Amino acid sequence: WLDDNAKTPANVNGIVTCGDIETNTVWTNDRPILITCQIFVRSGATLFIQEGAIIQAYADDGEGSAPALIVDRGARIVADGTEQQPITFTSAVSARNLPQRGLWGGIIITGKAPVDSQSAAPQVEGLRGDAEGF
Repeated sequence: WLDDNAKTPANVNGIVTCGDIETNTVWTNDRPILITCQIFVRSGATLFIQEGAIIQAYADDGEGSAPALIVDRGARIVADGTEQQPITFTSAVSARNLPQRGLWGGIIITGKAPVDSQSAAPQVEGLRGDAEGF
């Protein structure tokens, strides 16, 4: 039932990744990167993603939140894929459940763009923790 309903990840031999990125970090293309929580790239850090890298995210972090990659204001992401070696972001569920919407939280890049917010601090729906960039 779990696999039929895209609730469990496929059996992937990859690098399990969770937690803040506070220093320059490289995600390589030799094994899939498995995102299991909301990962924040913090101000001053750069996340480099090699061409041909595959990033797979779980559908749920076990606490009801979708894993995602969040780049804070002042942080950087450098992801230079090529036509021959694209960088792929996808869900970690088995291939028979793809394509399907809503299987992970996506990539969120905060910055200096103006926002129209009635609240004291704008928020991104579904984020846990503190996104620095508003």
